[in-house]
Amino acid sequence: MIHIIETERLQLIPTEYKHAPFIIELLNSKEWIENIGDRNVRTIEEAKKYIDTVRKELDPKTEYGQRCILLKSTNEVIGTVGIYQRKGMNYPDVGFALLSDYFRKGYAFEATYALLKRIKKLGQTKRVEAIALPQNVPSTSLLKKLGLKYQKEIKLPNDDEILALYAIEF
Repeated sequence: MIHIIETERLQLIPTEYKHAPFIIELLNSKEWIENIGDRNVRTIEEAKKYIDTVRKELDPKTEYGQRCILLKSTNEVIGTVGIYQRKGMNYPDVGFALLSDYFRKGYAFEATYALLKRIKKLGQTKRVEAIALPQNVPSTSLLKKLGLKYQKEIKLPNDDEILALYAIEF
């Protein structure tokens, strides 16, 4: 069973079909498309297929996979955070995304910090990495604030985009 992670203001819960409208909104936001890429998820059915993919990746043993970030005060889903095992990366990768209305309020830091703390406690890995476009200053700044250190530039398989690789050792 996947542990629900709670912070003072947030709950990190597994992504479910009921989150499909939110997934469409997030994946089609200007910031997602510019910084992560177009996933071609436009309909509820396509969102459910995307959710199927991220649910298959959610591992009860390691707790890797995607979670929705839920505001406790309103029960509103505001973003996603997760630990992913990506092709072309040697260690698990932490990723996060929020709707722009929730930028600069500390939610991404709070959610990602809580997830990294949980992953460290589980002891499944000694290192977590993260990737971001070098020009995505809000994301790279957040990674540094979380304690991840810049390593080098990389390219993932089947992708021409140059990414900045960050890492933290536990």
